[in-house]
Amino acid sequence: MEPEIIIAAISATMAAIGVWQKERDYKHTKQEYNRVYQESLSSESVLIEARYISERLPKRTLDLLGARVERCWDDFDEKIDPDRGNISNPKDAEPELEDCICEELRSIKRLEGTIPDGKFKNWWNNYGCGPYIV
Repeated sequence: MEPEIIIAAISATMAAIGVWQKERDYKHTKQEYNRVYQESLSSESVLIEARYISERLPKRTLDLLGARVERCWDDFDEKIDPDRGNISNPKDAEPELEDCICEELRSIKRLEGTIPDGKFKNWWNNYGCGPYIV
């Protein structure tokens, strides 16, 4: 999977969870995910970070990482969708999603020894994925 797709998916997921936490509205949450995903794919900063990541992680690792990030969103999306939801309290899905994304960031840190500057480091620090990185 191309690294810009991974970054776009994480960006969209993080934006969507923010909408979900504020509004508890599935339709708006899904719209925000789609909007940020599309915007991120054409963002110059995303393309720069994607280049950086693609130079450091093997293609197979990127493919696995991308598939797991997509699964994080798909699981959350299914749980909060009123037509498909399978948990009694959709709020319970939030920590699972954040932890799911953090686990993928931890994978990058294990492979690289650090978290890249930019969006990755911001996500790491904002979602408490591990010790704060300056």
